[in-house]
Amino acid sequence: MMLKSMMKHSKNIMLSMLTAANISDENKEKSSQELFYENTETIFAMLDEMKGGKKGFWWGLYVDFYAILVNTEHLEAYCYYITQSNGETEMKWVEEHADKVDDFFRWVQE
Repeated sequence: MMLKSMMKHSKNIMLSMLTAANISDENKEKSSQELFYENTETIFAMLDEMKGGKKGFWWGLYVDFYAILVNTEHLEAYCYYITQSNGETEMKWVEEHADKVDDFFRWVQE
């Protein structure tokens, strides 16, 4: 029970740090999409580290997939693809980088 509490505390600290970093002077020039990409990369890597020996649908399917994805060249295409409904910038990126999106989908199907 104590380990579970420590893990929850660690997650909360990490998410707080990401939020603070997003509004820092260092990141003030970055677009929301750039921040989303960087945050996604951090969260996916954090989930992989937290997995340990955990089993179950979430850990076995999603976390394993995210852990692999974060170490490929497809993370950017994934981030733009899943946020394309956010607006024109994301939709335009998906259209202009259709080859990257197609590569991502081919990779998923392998």
